[in-house]
Amino acid sequence: MVTDNARNISCLFNNYNSNDILHHYFCAAHTLQLAIEDALKENNMGSLLKKCRSIVTHYNHSNKSWGRLQQIQIRLNLPNHKLIQMVETRWNSVYLMLERIIEQKEAIVFDLVKDIDVTVGEWELINGYVEILKPVLEATKEFSQ
Repeated sequence: MVTDNARNISCLFNNYNSNDILHHYFCAAHTLQLAIEDALKENNMGSLLKKCRSIVTHYNHSNKSWGRLQQIQIRLNLPNHKLIQMVETRWNSVYLMLERIIEQKEAIVFDLVKDIDVTVGEWELINGYVEILKPVLEATKEFSQ
């Protein structure tokens, strides 16, 4: 039986499998996501993720801002894509949010040049995390099939 890594699930499995008929395996995709969550916490990514989430919220919750971003996307010949909000309970949503922000970086910087507080070093960090997390996305997709 494959389950997530939650302690309550493990205890339940152990309590009802006293005769060892079933074999218990932890979900590899879930384990991988837990490792990513821990790594992001360890590397003080919290403040940068908060900035990224604020940028996404700014555009996704304001029709005026979203319309302005669309016009800039057209002017800069960028894909007309909405930004993706990270959701704590959604696997790979950190990667998807950061990847889309990088895709739309020129438009975001063009529009928020006075308000944005993402440094050159932080943009490099976002790029680095996208590169690191892309294989995790692919592995999670493989594990989930």
